[in-house]
Amino acid sequence: MERKIKPKTIKKTGIAEIKKFMDFFNEASLKIRREKPIFTRGKDGWLVKIALKKISFSQLEQLTLWFLERKKNLSTTIGALLSKKVLETLEKDMERADFWKEVNEIYDKYYKSLSFTKELAKKFQPFNFKQINDIKEEVAVLERKTKK
Repeated sequence: MERKIKPKTIKKTGIAEIKKFMDFFNEASLKIRREKPIFTRGKDGWLVKIALKKISFSQLEQLTLWFLERKKNLSTTIGALLSKKVLETLEKDMERADFWKEVNEIYDKYYKSLSFTKELAKKFQPFNFKQINDIKEEVAVLERKTKK
């Protein structure tokens, strides 16, 4: 008797989605920090691809806004955004009762002129600890590979 193995459903992250996020990161950096972000060719694309496998595009946007607003002492890079230290801080902040209210206020502060708030409300999906841990693990693996 032959066992059938169901293939895992893998969320494909296309180049267009990665570019769209990088455009968003650039725009948000200019709006929030009033400085151009520093992009690292190749590395940033891989990091965004890893993150988008674990969380949705809108969740990554929320994480970006939180990072740009709350971690102003760190460099404006995708590497800093998805670093282990920042993700650990994020996990601690997520335990606060007012965390999601704070993220929503950041969104409203910089994107209040948007007229499609109902669509934005559908888009706003909280991320969870498992998703953040998955990103940390994959980024750590990628960093170990690049250091060798």
